[in-house]
Amino acid sequence: MISLLRERLESVWRRIQRELRLRLVWQIGERVSFTGEVGEKYALLAIIGREHYRERRTRYPVTSRADLARIVNLETRGKLGILTRIGPLVDNTRVVQFFELPESFVTNPPRALFWIPESVVAALALEATEVATISREDFCYYVAQSGANQLRGGAIVSPSLFRMAAGVPLEGVDRDLVGVDALSLLERGLWRLRPEDWWSFVGPEARSIVSELWRPVSAVVVASIFLYLLAVSAYLSGALAVREWQLERLGPAVTPLLEAQRQVDALATERAEMKKILDARAPVWPMWEIATQVWLGGGSFTRLSFKEGEVIIDGRAPSAVKVLEGLAARKDVSSARFDSAVRQAGDQQQFVIRLRLDGRSHSGRGS
Repeated sequence: MISLLRERLESVWRRIQRELRLRLVWQIGERVSFTGEVGEKYALLAIIGREHYRERRTRYPVTSRADLARIVNLETRGKLGILTRIGPLVDNTRVVQFFELPESFVTNPPRALFWIPESVVAALALEATEVATISREDFCYYVAQSGANQLRGGAIVSPSLFRMAAGVPLEGVDRDLVGVDALSLLERGLWRLRPEDWWSFVGPEARSIVSELWRPVSAVVVASIFLYLLAVSAYLSGALAVREWQLERLGPAVTPLLEAQRQVDALATERAEMKKILDARAPVWPMWEIATQVWLGGGSFTRLSFKEGEVIIDGRAPSAVKVLEGLAARKDVSSARFDSAVRQAGDQQQFVIRLRLDGRSHSGRGS
């Protein structure tokens, strides 16, 4: 049973591979799929034969790939017959390859999603010291891993002469590929294309489709986002209204409990501060009198400290000035002032008061 299932899965996988390879074509003198068959089906990608384009390279001192892409677009002016490939950053410069297709090729283009120059994928499939000689009928050219390639003719009539011209080490492997023998090399090079290369080699037909669909699609996306935000806002507003309504219904019962809880919290804080003073062996009686003065002003404190004759009170009250006046009027206080700006917090004022105790009053009370 398991072996039968494995056979079925392998059969399905072989069919998928075959259909996929039928959609990978090599546009040379004729349109050849990666299975070696000739066909006119719409392809995922078409490798454009080296005989169909002229290649040139330009070096730009631009580090940002996005900026360089804009510069290249300005230079090519959006012409359909020019493919470009931006190289990696090396010594703060980038090399851009331009592949110029003839007008006859553009008027009768291969029907494919991606157009990829043959010399690019052939170079990616080679090792550092390898040189490939790719020939078919009366056409032949040489290519190295660096991407350098040259049509056979003139002074370049052998791989060794091409090595010297392209700066490739003289000792290395020469690969001679005739006709469809190059397909395995090209297929290996496809797997080594960078992600950004795929975007660079999107075919003109696919680009025109994207440009035509871009505006309506973007309009739908913007409208969807707007409706989503509108729905979320309506939901949040409704939820807030329901919550407020529920709180209003619970108000008479909850308000006394919350007020009592706040009073308990304030008393716990004051108790903790007085305990700190006791633990520090500071004079307790003036501190209690100061705390009493704060309470008489309708206030409470969250911090009460004593150091070298100075008392710092951090608290809140309906009127911070009233608390300060009451403390300053005491005989055992030589000076009293706000140590920071008074801040309003609801119906209370937050304050920090620093006062200095009169040493004589302090010693007299202690005796």
